[in-house]
Amino acid sequence: MENLGIDAKLLIAQMINFVLFFLIVKKFIVKPFNRFVDDEKTKEKQTEAMRKTIEKQTETMQAHEKEFKQKMKKEMQTVLEKAKGDGLVIKEEMLVQTKKEMDVLKDKTKVQLLQEKTALEQEMKNKLAEMSMLIVNQSLKSVLDETTRKRITEKILNSKN
Repeated sequence: MENLGIDAKLLIAQMINFVLFFLIVKKFIVKPFNRFVDDEKTKEKQTEAMRKTIEKQTETMQAHEKEFKQKMKKEMQTVLEKAKGDGLVIKEEMLVQTKKEMDVLKDKTKVQLLQEKTALEQEMKNKLAEMSMLIVNQSLKSVLDETTRKRITEKILNSKN
């Protein structure tokens, strides 16, 4: 091999250097690099799994939120309908109470009017009697004497009672 320009010792030394270089690179560079790559793949898989879990949870939360909103909407409608119903009941009660109060006021007014009417009638009768007495006195004054007038006046007063 020396004729070809190859030195056997040098070739063996280079082979030993290459094997040593190979072993050192394999042990200190390739193994840690492979471990690093494997760790990164594992982390990536975990991240993907977590992302999928989060997406599922998000979908579940959105579904729950929709259900909750629908329940709240139904409850609000129920409460509003109940409030409307209660309002109508209160309105009806107020109308009934107002009608009762109006009837009581009408009755009181009727009684008061009857009392006033009776009082006016009595007053009119009294005034009519006084006027009649004055008319009789004036008309009979010139025609009758004092004693006759007194007897006629007594008869009129007695007939009034």
